[in-house]
Amino acid sequence: MPANSQTSHCHRCGAEVPLELQAVGGACAYCGAPIAGNPKLARRQRKIAEEQLQLEAERRAVATQVAHREVELAVETARRGRSGFSGLRLQLKWLLWVAFLMFGGRFVVGKLAPIVDRAFFAHWSGTTPLTCAGNDALLIEGKDVSLLDLSIDQDHTAAAAIVATGHCHLTIKHTKLRSKVAILAQEDAIVTIEGGLVDATESAIVAQGHARVEARDAQIVARPGQIGAIQAGDSASIRLEGGRVDGQAQTALWLDGQARAELREVELVAKKKADDAGNWNGTAIGAQGEAHAEVHGGTLVGGLTAIHLEGNARVALHETKVDGNVYVLKADHLTGLPEPRGASRSH
Repeated sequence: MPANSQTSHCHRCGAEVPLELQAVGGACAYCGAPIAGNPKLARRQRKIAEEQLQLEAERRAVATQVAHREVELAVETARRGRSGFSGLRLQLKWLLWVAFLMFGGRFVVGKLAPIVDRAFFAHWSGTTPLTCAGNDALLIEGKDVSLLDLSIDQDHTAAAAIVATGHCHLTIKHTKLRSKVAILAQEDAIVTIEGGLVDATESAIVAQGHARVEARDAQIVARPGQIGAIQAGDSASIRLEGGRVDGQAQTALWLDGQARAELREVELVAKKKADDAGNWNGTAIGAQGEAHAEVHGGTLVGGLTAIHLEGNARVALHETKVDGNVYVLKADHLTGLPEPRGASRSH
C-alpha cells in the first residue's frame, strides 16, 4: 500500500480495507459489510491521479522534442557528408528501439515513425544508379543528376538511373534527372515526383507490376527513341497533375496490359513525326490491351495522332483540348472527344 495511504479495517471482520474503497465506499471483500466512502479522501485521490497524468504527459512531450532533435542532428550529419545513408538508417533504428523500450509501441508508431519517414533521405552522389528496395522510404531533393552512359537492356534495369522495387516509397523533389531510362518502378513500389525535370533518351518513366507513379508539376521529356516518354504495363498506375510530358518523336504516354492513368491539367505533347514513323510515333496517348486512361482538362497534341487506341483500351476525356487525329478500333472506347476542334476520328 502507498506510503501516503490511511490504514483502515472493516468494522465487522477486521480485514484491511484498500485505499480506493475507503475513498469511494462499497462493501468489504471478505464479509460484505458496508464501507462508508470518504469524499475528502476521494478528492485527494483524484488530484494525485491528475498530477500523475500531467507528469506523464510532460515526460512524453520532452521525449518527443528530444527525438525530433536527434533525428534532425542525424539528418544534418549525413547531409554534410560525415555519415552515409546507412549510418543514418542505423541511428534512426537505434532511436526507434530505445523509444519502444521506454514508451511502448503506440508511442513509436504515433510519434516517431512519421518523423523517421520524413527523415529518410537518400545520400546519393548521383554518379551511380540508385536502387530503392524492400520497405525503404527515401527522399531525393534538389539533385542534378546525369547518367547518360548507362547501357540499355531488354527490361531497362541496367539503363535506369533510379530503380524502385519491392514496397519502396520514393519521393523525388525539385530534381533534374537525365538518363537513358530515368526511373524504373516495379512490383509494389510507389514513386512520387514533385516539380523538377525528368529527361531521357529512351523512356523517362517505366512502370511495371503493381507500381504506382505520381507526378505533380513536373517536366517529363523523352528524346527521340523507341519507347514512350512514360510507359506503363501490367497493372501499374500513373497519376499526373499539372506539368508537361513531351514525347517528341515517340509516344508521350504509352499504356499496355491493365495499366491505368489519371491526368489532371497536363500538357501531353508528341509533335514531331519520326523519319521512320510507325503506328505509335508522334502520339500523345497510345494504349492497347485492357488499359484505361481518365483525362481531366489539359491538352493532347500529336504530330501523327493525338490518341491511338487498340484492343480493349479506353480513354475518357473531360473538357480536354485535343489537337491532332485520333485512331480507335471501337468508337465507344473513346468518350468526351470535343468536336469540332480540328480532330478527326478514324476506326
